[in-house]
Amino acid sequence: MFCICRALNLSNNGIDDPCVIETLASLPSLRVLYLKNNPVCALIPNYRRSIIARCAHLNFLDDRAVTPDERRLVDAWYLRGPNEFSSTFESTILVYLGTTGCEQGQRERRKNEPGSKASVREDLKPAT
Repeated sequence: MFCICRALNLSNNGIDDPCVIETLASLPSLRVLYLKNNPVCALIPNYRRSIIARCAHLNFLDDRAVTPDERRLVDAWYLRGPNEFSSTFESTILVYLGTTGCEQGQRERRKNEPGSKASVREDLKPAT
């Protein structure tokens, strides 16, 4: 049993079975995971979100930290279901959490570009 495994580097191993998520989810102590450069990364829909959602204590995935805001967003996505999740819902969650991070900033910049059709609603912006 691998229940004390905290860090696991599986990158570049030719893993192509999406069921690897179940195995990884069964490692309660897993905090750091490198799975990049495996065929399975392209086979799992919403790869990063799916791995983070299933590995509840993961702090680091493929060269990038799992921030508390990302964790909350992924948890909301997972509970609501991928088919029900929309960019409007994501924007609402980010504003609710008070997030002014990279994704929110990118949406704001796209919204302000001439001819942009970004869907950040005015009533969802934080009060200034």
